[in-house]
Amino acid sequence: MPAASSPSTPSVCLRRGLRRTRHPTAWIRSPFTPGDLPEYAGRLFDYCRRNPEVIRLATWHRLERGDPAFAAPARDAELDALAAAQKEDGIGSGFSPTTLLTLVLSIALAWNPSNVTSIPASSSEAESADDRRRAIVEAVRRLL
Repeated sequence: MPAASSPSTPSVCLRRGLRRTRHPTAWIRSPFTPGDLPEYAGRLFDYCRRNPEVIRLATWHRLERGDPAFAAPARDAELDALAAAQKEDGIGSGFSPTTLLTLVLSIALAWNPSNVTSIPASSSEAESADDRRRAIVEAVRRLL
């Protein structure tokens, strides 16, 4: 029989952190705007810079193999809204809603320290956060 979790084990700490943020991907507090994905990606970048603990919690949740159903309602709502925008406006119609959202999120989080491909800040100090944000917005605009 497994031992009970102590108050300091990763699983207990993770659950406490998730309760505080209410969702492992609490960065969705940046309003999802399927009709303006470039600006959404920019806002997401801004939010994650101001709230790095949220991405750390989301990463921890994935590493602990947390229940994927935990984020399903928010994710499904975003995918439904994106599918409707694609149908209505033709944005990013070359991609499925799932693929398009994955690409937008990947671009928005490219410089996040939890991203395995992120370049360490010390090696890219010449670029400011504003430069990175502009690059993210432009990359998503071109993607569409």
